[in-house]
Amino acid sequence: MNVNKYLERINFKGDPKPDLNTLRRLQENHLYNIPFENLDIHYKKKINTGILSLQNKTGLIIVAPSFPTEQFITSFLEGLNGLE
Repeated sequence: MNVNKYLERINFKGDPKPDLNTLRRLQENHLYNIPFENLDIHYKKKINTGILSLQNKTGLIIVAPSFPTEQFITSFLEGLNGLE
């Protein structure tokens, strides 16, 4: 995964820093620029929103709220860079 292309895709402006404000901006930009699409609703299939299912669908690591924000963002950005 190319981090710069992802940040461009979600219309993220500026330098992503390992802080809570950046995490909020990343989440908001992702939410508004990459729609959630699920045709399972039309087929009356159960939508699994469990952590493992979401991780498999998105490829992102989902952490507990108690996980330190700076560590999360740093790990997230390093992980994206490792996918290039």
